[in-house]
Amino acid sequence: MKKIIIILGLVFIAGRFACAQSAEDVNLPKNEVTNVTLMRDAWQAYSQQDYDKAMSSADKCIAIFDLRAKKDQASLTQAIPPDKINDYWALNDVATAKFIKGKIYMNTGKLELAQNVFTDIVENYSYAMAWDPRGWYWNVAEGAKNMLDAMRIGVDYGDASSAYLTVKAWNQLRENNYNLAVIYADRCIELYKEQALKQQESLKALPKKKDAAKYWALNDVGTCYYIAGLSYLRQKELEKSKMYFNFVRDNLSYAQSWDNRGWYWRISEAVNKELNSN
Repeated sequence: MKKIIIILGLVFIAGRFACAQSAEDVNLPKNEVTNVTLMRDAWQAYSQQDYDKAMSSADKCIAIFDLRAKKDQASLTQAIPPDKINDYWALNDVATAKFIKGKIYMNTGKLELAQNVFTDIVENYSYAMAWDPRGWYWNVAEGAKNMLDAMRIGVDYGDASSAYLTVKAWNQLRENNYNLAVIYADRCIELYKEQALKQQESLKALPKKKDAAKYWALNDVGTCYYIAGLSYLRQKELEKSKMYFNFVRDNLSYAQSWDNRGWYWRISEAVNKELNSN
């Protein structure tokens, strides 16, 4: 199977894609918003599913900085060296703004518009990079290709419930479709992570079997982190798998997953086993 780097659920990255630029740097009035402000607002709104606000911030970033982004792209003939990535802040932020738009279109069922945006990124912003707070940069065009592949294969979010997304992620993992497993897992994480963390904070001990189902968000999000970690592990992406496993260990220690044979198992124990053996 083709190895594909999947973008884990889009999260609030707070402008880490680029170095902070002043208004003077881009010939803007001093009271004008900067790329950092716009990207921060776009990511935050996206993570809160405020798609109108996210789209507005993304569109402003594109309108203001796209000319410079295209100049950045035209100046490159190969991948940006790691120590120079922040120098191409306009290219990075504009491509990422477009990626956010594509994800919004995809999440709201506007697949033709999503396809157009992702294709634009692949064709015109191929060197753009974005920072993932879990510790790595990812190529935005590769992310766009992954989304195009997902649409061609036929990603189905159904009713977007945590249970539905978790089952889909498990099924894809079992069929060795690791790219799709991560896509479904990340969508569950995007939608229910905040609620899962609140449920975790409300607990002082592992819930008993009769109460476990009450903590559905904690259980499903924890399971999806585990599924994504296994997907990366089986593709030999060890650092990325550890990022997912560590999140469960550090933040979702009371998450449990249901075994169809009739019991719950503690996800953090399975995660620790994987971390200790890899």
